[in-house]
Amino acid sequence: MFRFILVLVLVHLNVPVMYSQASPTVYGMSGNDITKANKMISFTDGSQIWAGEWNNKGVFMKVKSTGDEIKRLYVNLDTSSQVRIKDMVRDVDGTIVAVGECRNCFKNDSIRRILAVRVDSTLSSIINYKIYATATSGAYLTSPFIERKNNTLMILAVLATTSYQDMQLLSINKQLDTIWTKSMNSCVECFSEISIDITATSSGFVMALGHAFTDTATIYHIDTLGNVRWKVRSFTFNGIFGGALAYSNGKIYIGIGVNGTPYDYSFYTAIIQTLSESTGSVLAITNINDPFSDRYISSLEVAPNGNLIVGYIRVTYTFTGYLISSQILIINPNTSPSTLAGSITIPNPGDSVNMTIAHAISLNSTGTSIGGVGTRGLTGRAFYLNYNLTTPVTNVSIQNIDFTIYPNPASFHQEVNIKLPNKVLELHYLQIYDIKGVRIFETKLSAEERNYTLPILSRGIYTVKIIGKTDMGVKKLIVE
Repeated sequence: MFRFILVLVLVHLNVPVMYSQASPTVYGMSGNDITKANKMISFTDGSQIWAGEWNNKGVFMKVKSTGDEIKRLYVNLDTSSQVRIKDMVRDVDGTIVAVGECRNCFKNDSIRRILAVRVDSTLSSIINYKIYATATSGAYLTSPFIERKNNTLMILAVLATTSYQDMQLLSINKQLDTIWTKSMNSCVECFSEISIDITATSSGFVMALGHAFTDTATIYHIDTLGNVRWKVRSFTFNGIFGGALAYSNGKIYIGIGVNGTPYDYSFYTAIIQTLSESTGSVLAITNINDPFSDRYISSLEVAPNGNLIVGYIRVTYTFTGYLISSQILIINPNTSPSTLAGSITIPNPGDSVNMTIAHAISLNSTGTSIGGVGTRGLTGRAFYLNYNLTTPVTNVSIQNIDFTIYPNPASFHQEVNIKLPNKVLELHYLQIYDIKGVRIFETKLSAEERNYTLPILSRGIYTVKIIGKTDMGVKKLIVE
């Protein structure tokens, strides 16, 4: 079913349409602090709170729109405990409820557990917290996410043992006490459940889980009591990575990285699938076309104007390893086909310095102010950005330009040429980006030009782009 619908409704989006670079604020001292930001909430006064970890402590940080710190609050259960906050929601009373993982939660306690923490929006104090464990012998809880629907708080976690991993649901009250729990397994052959995300719908919650053994995903729609309305298996290819959920007006969006699709057998492809809330049937699939790299989606949020704000990650492989780079994409899913309205590139500060976006949201009603948090380096420091798009976000329909680069790979000092197809009939820009995502060359190509010789490039891997008003082409160039 999935493959059949994919052929009918797949939409390709090339990125970026509007190129904008955002310089993030980085937290912690280099060489001293290990920090990580996982989730962000915005407030009407222009401030935001992000949550994550700071030197083995859970942390909440309130920042101004400029990124300057207003207040910091740590979650530290014991001198030897390790705590990290993974997800949070705003409750009906304006307080924030977050969930995370802890090790050595108590003295002489080595069991891995999950916890929930309630804090006030000014971060003046921790109101209360609860630590959850399982009665199953030899098992532990891990990988929690949290969502709220009206007065119902729901935690999605994983119940893990040495032989299997099942999905675990915990419904909690205002005091964070457990009301009920439920354990489920998607399929006998799935073996290992991996929680991806949970979000609220008009009639309950939708959850996504990955399966390490079968390399598939299952999407559940449940009511507030945990009863399953429907479940569907999807992404039955050769692997999945990352993933996030969003919901709006009867439509469920799941974004994920999928390996082995018919559209790119060699790399993970970032795909956003639209499902019907009532039946779980596939309504549309959008493939984010960015060749020669693994790509996946780390976050999905619906802006007030209906656009999807997408945390988008690319893994580019080099001669010496790999580089993780990130963008925030603004996609309108309500057009047919979906349209890419804009993008923000988060620059890598060096050839080997990763920038991994964890969560991105719209900060205003028009979708022109975008915020995001993530991590600089593999285990490095948290970053925050707040970017106002100088160009109004409009819908741009993108067509692909299949131009040719030859020779490719090319030898150092060898002449490299580009040949454009005859269908290109208007002014275009030729751009070259290095492995860090920095634009190192740009020139205008007239409507009459079909052949162009590139400047001499140093050894490395480059991205070559031909960009017009309504079309675009992207190719990778290797200079050896």
